[in-house]
Amino acid sequence: MTAGRRERTKAANRAAILAAAQEVFAQEGYAAASVRDIVRRTDLASGTFYNYFPDKEAIFEALIADVGEEARRRVRAVRRSAHTAEDFVALTWESALVIEPDLHDEDVEYVLEFANAQLLELRVFDALLDAELPRVYDRIAAVRTASPIQVARPYRRLLADLQTRVADVTEIIERAENAFKVTDDVYLARVYSAALEIFRGAAWRRGIDRKLEIMRETYAMLNAESQAVRAEALEIAIVLLIVLEVVLSFVRG
Repeated sequence: MTAGRRERTKAANRAAILAAAQEVFAQEGYAAASVRDIVRRTDLASGTFYNYFPDKEAIFEALIADVGEEARRRVRAVRRSAHTAEDFVALTWESALVIEPDLHDEDVEYVLEFANAQLLELRVFDALLDAELPRVYDRIAAVRTASPIQVARPYRRLLADLQTRVADVTEIIERAENAFKVTDDVYLARVYSAALEIFRGAAWRRGIDRKLEIMRETYAMLNAESQAVRAEALEIAIVLLIVLEVVLSFVRG
């Protein structure tokens, strides 16, 4: 018998023993099943069993390994053709059920942790802007109350603070969103999008964008007011210079 034929025979015998064991375990249960019951389901001699497996426990473990490998193979195949993240991930606000072809594959868990971290970041910035807007209005009112003369309104520091706050929040949010674009795994991107949809990430982002837009409009308004005040002060100075020149000409004349 050639080596190739010998290997095929061994593979066929092993497959026959495994198939018989699967039937016996399914019908009799693991505790009631015996090696003799398994061998009787095959055309092999009793001693042939022990050429492949030392005992009942070993063949049971081999069955589990084969079934697990087949399940993983099928999961990989279906996952490659998955159209939605819901095919393999069931997400809720408080929990997630993840089906992975590999026990040690933690990519989905990392993606969900990233989505949770981004949700926390959005909530923090939303609360930060909620607290910042009333302070901005109070500072504007305080400046106008303390400086009744239009020329003396010191908006420079307030404008600088507004610009810094808007730039900081915008930069950090954009950096967090761009951090995930480095992946080329479409499936993980679907899981991430599904998680953010459940977390209402778009609603949080719209709220932040709306508050940032209010701060930008406030900045533009104060900047325009400051420029108008400076232009008015310049016009007054020019008028005063003209009047002064006219008066001096009369005095000299």
